[in-house]
Amino acid sequence: MTRAATVLGIQNHNIHLLNGETPRTEIDEHCRQFEARIQAAGGIDFQILGVGINGHIAFNEPGTNRESLTRRVELSESTRQNIQSSPEGLTDTPKEALTMGISSILDAKEIAMLAIGKHKSKILQRIVESPPSIMVPASFLLSHPRTVIYTDGAAGQLLDRQRVETIWFPSPLK
Repeated sequence: MTRAATVLGIQNHNIHLLNGETPRTEIDEHCRQFEARIQAAGGIDFQILGVGINGHIAFNEPGTNRESLTRRVELSESTRQNIQSSPEGLTDTPKEALTMGISSILDAKEIAMLAIGKHKSKILQRIVESPPSIMVPASFLLSHPRTVIYTDGAAGQLLDRQRVETIWFPSPLK
């Protein structure tokens, strides 16, 4: 059990992760089984996602279509730079990953997207103020009726406050 799961009281049988060490010849089947486990569990109740500076969610990089399912993907240079752990550069940083697809994510009952820090301000503005686009995969989350974006002042600094209030607060708050 992960430390976060222990703190939150989540049982091991309710934690489902993709195994990035799956042999290449077994990846397609591993991804199909992952999707099947989601369905067998009755779907995902609450999906929590961070947004990348290029608008990716999970590892759904720009160019990913809304109908994508769990699969193997190539990581963009910017994503690789953000997950880089070696001081020597990208040499040891993975070039591929396994990810839930956007369609799989949008099937969740509720979605929380996190955008924290000034470095997320431009992409958050594109997500919120532009039409959904395959070039900004996180923008598809706004089509979900129960998506909430959690942000801080630094990430939200470029948002048009009046437009945001119109989208999320169409009637006066009481």
